Amino acid sequence: MTDFRLSLYQYNINPHDPEANLQLIRDAASVSSQQESNLLILPELCLHGYNYSQFPTMTRWFFPSVSSTLCAIAKQASIAIAGSFVEEVEDRFYNTFVYIDATGKVRHTYQKLHLFNRLGEDSFFTAGTSISAFESSYGLFGAVICYDLRFPEVIRKLARKGSKLIIISAEWPTERIDHWKILLRARAIENQVFIAAVNCCGKTFKTEFGGYSTVIDPWGKVLCELSEQEGLVTIPINLDRVAETNQILPVWEDDKPWLY
Repeated sequence: MTDFRLSLYQYNINPHDPEANLQLIRDAASVSSQQESNLLILPELCLHGYNYSQFPTMTRWFFPSVSSTLCAIAKQASIAIAGSFVEEVEDRFYNTFVYIDATGKVRHTYQKLHLFNRLGEDSFFTAGTSISAFESSYGLFGAVICYDLRFPEVIRKLARKGSKLIIISAEWPTERIDHWKILLRARAIENQVFIAAVNCCGKTFKTEFGGYSTVIDPWGKVLCELSEQEGLVTIPINLDRVAETNQILPVWEDDKPWLY
């Protein structure tokens, strides 16, 4: 039985104060560690949100500049940390998911494929060009960011590669929170994987973000769900449920990847 504990931390990201957000992350890592969690999942752009106007003055908070600080937090708390950050690569900027293991090592990065033009992402960020599953201490995991959720082929590819858990970091608005809930369950059911999705909450500039971070099992059952308020929850999951669900309903035997 492959059990591990994961923590979801949703909060109102302060777009003007990365240091304050970092302290929230540090505190959440400490609390999650005390709850014997193995993984702390954070929202999208968890240090500063979509504060484009101040990004030129925030470069020391961009990945990889801030990686040593984040790695130190993970190592001190003995917990893996996952979330989305601005990444700077040769004068280009990416919205990048980062997975840091419990020893403080960066084990995986993923540059967001689908940029949400309505928030002006395409005017600041460069889209990524690849996606892959990655090895954790508990097996293969996958990760996507927010708007990627609307493109089922992305998570399908990660599931085909054997991912047991799909991690999602997001800034999903309240006005479309029903879509968030439905799409998360759909991605879990159609791919028979665990989904662990963390959204931010509260108001940033003119946008109200919806929260409702959640964990969903491979059968589509909601194992836990936060409300629209700030919160931290830790939950154990049994990753063997992925194989068990595939045995109950072996949809992968009828998958036709060469056709669609």
